[in-house]
Amino acid sequence: MNNKAKKLIIFIICISIFCIIGIAGFNRILFGVWNVFDLPDRINIYGRRYYIAKLVPKDTVENQDQLQFIEWPRNLTLKKLYMDPVSIIVDVPTKIYIKSSNGKYQPYSLSGF
Repeated sequence: MNNKAKKLIIFIICISIFCIIGIAGFNRILFGVWNVFDLPDRINIYGRRYYIAKLVPKDTVENQDQLQFIEWPRNLTLKKLYMDPVSIIVDVPTKIYIKSSNGKYQPYSLSGF
């Protein structure tokens, strides 16, 4: 290999590592875990912090037809967030769901609800 090819490979590896560390760090700030494939312990959205509920993940949610997908521009981790419109108090939902890779919905709730 010539010198230009080595520099190009090193440059590509450095950019890849920088992107991976950036996404993992962003996941840590928003969800509290470094692993982007793991379910988070908390979610920061709407200026509030939602913690994982003590309920087990469900295959379906009671009002699954009414769940609304949350458009979240800062979501680089590709986790899909849903909210239950019935649980909205003062423009902020009290319960949020994350759809996991196995199709189950993990509930998250505000502290005290």
